[in-house]
Amino acid sequence: MFTINNNSHIRVRTKCPKCGNYSYHSFHNVYNYTTGKYTERLCNKCYYNGTSKYELTIQSYISTFYSGKLIRNSRKVIQPLELDLYYPEKKIAIEFNGNYWHDENHKPRDYHYNKFKDCLNSCITLVSIFENEWKLKKIHIKNYLKDLFNGKDNSLSFNDDHTL
Repeated sequence: MFTINNNSHIRVRTKCPKCGNYSYHSFHNVYNYTTGKYTERLCNKCYYNGTSKYELTIQSYISTFYSGKLIRNSRKVIQPLELDLYYPEKKIAIEFNGNYWHDENHKPRDYHYNKFKDCLNSCITLVSIFENEWKLKKIHIKNYLKDLFNGKDNSLSFNDDHTL
């Protein structure tokens, strides 16, 4: 038996439960430190290109006011973590966190914080959008994104009763 810490970026080879092919994943994406359970991971071929309908909606919205370069689902910017949408000229990253895959059963407790820290260390503004917030405050989030890309000062925060 070996000991590994939560910040490990060790790559492990896993077998895809769908097609049986092997691929590599970061250990923290395969093992849940909170529950002590391993998660089966799809290979890159079977994984639905890594894009959710919400990411596509957000990307489409941003394209209405910003036409600069976009890097999608990259693990090269803050290795080995993935950024859903990254706009390098603006140094803005957008991360959409769905309720199911981004709960503590699927991600380590400090996953989102570590991604935020890695972006901060790379001078990247990371906007993490959680599915519940998107559904409740979509118009406010859209306004925030537009202001952010246009260099306007704007803040966005949520309180417990979801009112602004």
